[in-house]
Amino acid sequence: MGLSRMTSCTLEGLFIMHNNEVIGCFHFSGGRGSAFEAELFALIIAIESAHKAGWQHVWFDADSTFVVSLMSFRSLNIPWRFKARWIQALSYAAAISYQISHIFREGNRIADYLASHVKDEGYWPHDVADIRQLVIEDLNLHFFTRVVV
Repeated sequence: MGLSRMTSCTLEGLFIMHNNEVIGCFHFSGGRGSAFEAELFALIIAIESAHKAGWQHVWFDADSTFVVSLMSFRSLNIPWRFKARWIQALSYAAAISYQISHIFREGNRIADYLASHVKDEGYWPHDVADIRQLVIEDLNLHFFTRVVV
């Protein structure tokens, strides 16, 4: 994987319905790791969350083209510490209809907002009023539940 800068990572995700209704979000500390590892771990958490919620049609966005590629090709070429959860996440994803796409970092203001404004770790299964305007500005309508990681 080459040299990467190891820093303190946060993992953020937002669960949005096809009509842009926010149905929840998450914010966790990812410990020390690279930006790639944070993106990968956030995707794993998003897949696990979609599985737990029973969603059958999901759209995942990630601002790492490498993570999008790993998911698209169901690659196992990932850091060892994520391998078991990644394999399980891939099996969850195989059982649903999903899309994954790249979102430019500049277009992912929601994740930036969660990283800088949300202090408590965990899941929120309801709308977060402060991000409603960002959702309206940043997202287009889709016919899938959309998870922005």
